[in-house]
Amino acid sequence: MIKKLLVTLLPFLLPFIGYAIYALLSQRAAAKGKRFEDAPWYWLAAAGMGCVIIALGTLALTTGAPPGSTYKPAEMKDGQIVPGRFE
Repeated sequence: MIKKLLVTLLPFLLPFIGYAIYALLSQRAAAKGKRFEDAPWYWLAAAGMGCVIIALGTLALTTGAPPGSTYKPAEMKDGQIVPGRFE
């Protein structure tokens, strides 16, 4: 479950976190009294989706079974469940 959160949610939130840090450190936004009202929400969401696409693409290309391997489903052996695997 934590892997799913890290792979999808964290890359999406990175632009928002970056903007929040920028807004908190920005003197101009503090002087106006507006830090998040004028945020470029569309561009932050688009950048977040781009980060998610890159993260999922990287995950798809760098993980998984080697080509030509055969999947062996889970089985019961000596009263224990042996998880499925690729051979």
